[in-house]
Amino acid sequence: FKQKTAYEIGVRLVGSEMCIRDSASEVSRGQFKGEWSEWSAQASVAREIPVRTFVLAVQLAGGVSRAALTGEEMRTSRTEVGTSACGSVSALASRALGPLTLGVLTSLTVRGAAHFARANGTSLWHEPSILAAVMAQVALPL
Repeated sequence: FKQKTAYEIGVRLVGSEMCIRDSASEVSRGQFKGEWSEWSAQASVAREIPVRTFVLAVQLAGGVSRAALTGEEMRTSRTEVGTSACGSVSALASRALGPLTLGVLTSLTVRGAAHFARANGTSLWHEPSILAAVMAQVALPL
């Protein structure tokens, strides 16, 4: 996972952020053996909003995602690829407590579903089109 913040505008507005993600998994279904891989690239904008003793950071992102399924089934090579648009929205509420910053991050990502199947319709691999996450944050300045 690689991430780079390009520049900052104003006091609390991040103007651009580029995120590139790459992942792979082995797939073994029936007589099919192979690998599923995906990469995505997204550009985003974010804004931090002070709310009483908390800071609320909201981020909107959009980009492209590409998934591929490669392998062999019954001694025949098989490669399938799919490209789709993707977008996400996330919000982080955080609060400084002495030297620590504690927070909760929620994120929702929407993209075209990657679904690869045999000719008879039997599913080989399926990636959902909506992903939701909730994470806790504990930060300590170095």
